[in-house]
Amino acid sequence: MIIVLKQEAKTEDVTRIEKTIEEKGLQVHVSKGENQTIMGLIGDTTKVDPESIEVDPAVEK
Repeated sequence: MIIVLKQEAKTEDVTRIEKTIEEKGLQVHVSKGENQTIMGLIGDTTKVDPESIEVDPAVEK
């Protein structure tokens, strides 16, 4: 699963989302680009409800 964060997402947003996902037993690979941050989830993504992530104000898609 890939999570794309909004351009204006802050470091605190990335940390909060990362912690939430890790609590479900998954690993997170964060790639910070010049204009966007992408999070790659590694593990059993069926443990994560995509809708619960999409409603986060820092998440683009």
